[in-house]
Amino acid sequence: MENLKAETSGDIFNIQEKPVDILSTPLPSRIAFIAGLFLFFMPFIHIKCNEFTLRSVSGFQLATGFQIKKGLEDVGEAKSEGKENIAAKKNNSEKSEPNLFALAALLLALSGTILAFLKYKGAIPAASAAALGAAASLVLLLFDLNEKVKARFPGYPSSNRSDTKEKIEEVGSKLADSINIRLEYTVWFFLTLLLLLAAALFGFLYYRQMQKKKDYPAAES
Repeated sequence: MENLKAETSGDIFNIQEKPVDILSTPLPSRIAFIAGLFLFFMPFIHIKCNEFTLRSVSGFQLATGFQIKKGLEDVGEAKSEGKENIAAKKNNSEKSEPNLFALAALLLALSGTILAFLKYKGAIPAASAAALGAAASLVLLLFDLNEKVKARFPGYPSSNRSDTKEKIEEVGSKLADSINIRLEYTVWFFLTLLLLLAAALFGFLYYRQMQKKKDYPAAES
């Protein structure tokens, strides 16, 4: 009886000595993937004219395209929302083309999320690679959007003011000099980037743990 008690107490002591390492499971990587994928539906950028927000655009909208106004009529939309103004906005909008970097980031994030839930041997390294690819696509997206706004909108900082006056002659040169179209990246954009990098890191740590245990194909789900 005393021996049984000793063995039991020893077993309990051993269990307490070896707490579960959360990084040795795929859970952190999966959570980061799901959260990062969800954040694509949050606003990534605000298109602003001086201090007025013209439009907020989500990551999903950047990847699939969205309606955008032709010109600067949006500046006055906060002042009047009557039927005439709504009709004018409908007739003065066009469909923005999907951004290839945003689309690549979304597809890679989705692929990585799916791979993170699979149990075959190459799934976790592939998911980590997809997360890194998605994060890199978001960085390229940032530079690409800045360049496109410089070319498309006349008042963007460091753009050519003479081109500004030519493109909006009807507004007048004084107003052209006062217009400042810019992009403001939201916290959701940078949080998505961090989550994708975290998903890649957690996936790498999990894969390394499984390699050490030499039972990777039978890893716990």
